[in-house]
Amino acid sequence: MSSVRGRPVSSVQTSAASKIVQGRYDEDTPTRTQSEPLFKLLHEPKRMTLYEGGHVPSLEVMMSASSAWIEAQLGPVARQP
Repeated sequence: MSSVRGRPVSSVQTSAASKIVQGRYDEDTPTRTQSEPLFKLLHEPKRMTLYEGGHVPSLEVMMSASSAWIEAQLGPVARQP
């Protein structure tokens, strides 16, 4: 079960699409004990992207994951030349 400030979280109230970008080796927010339980509580649509790294993703990882998620939710983004 996830926790917020040491208190267990048993449900998440949101109607928004949810995206988690999680470092596989994050020591601050461990995947198995915090991110995965939180992800299970979220309602669809939801997506978790794991990247090879720690707590802070590179700009490249964040932009790639975010733009793919936005396009999946809202449709293709028109790119200007």
